[in-house]
Amino acid sequence: MKNKGAYSSVEAILSLLILLAVFLSAPATQEPSLERLYLLQKEHDLLKLWAKRGIPSRDEMIADFEFAFPGKSGEIRVNESLTSIGKLGKEAVSAEMVFFDSKMNRVKVSVLVFK
Repeated sequence: MKNKGAYSSVEAILSLLILLAVFLSAPATQEPSLERLYLLQKEHDLLKLWAKRGIPSRDEMIADFEFAFPGKSGEIRVNESLTSIGKLGKEAVSAEMVFFDSKMNRVKVSVLVFK
């Protein structure tokens, strides 16, 4: 019974080693990227602009999209009408807004930008 303290110390060291091994075996987290937030803010700004000045024509929407997101591809959806711009990608950021036009018709507009 004289070695009871030694057994407790060995057990504590083993527990710490196991805990350390669990922490080290966990997958590394990715560094946060602000690109997603930046795209989301730009999408929201574009939607606010369209809501404020009224829904533009399809060609104006494409021109606004290409101005706001140069070199990016995406989709613009107004109610059930879908407009694709460029090639479709795998990862995307999407924003959506529902508002009422001057005739009190419900308009749902969404913008999707591929990374």
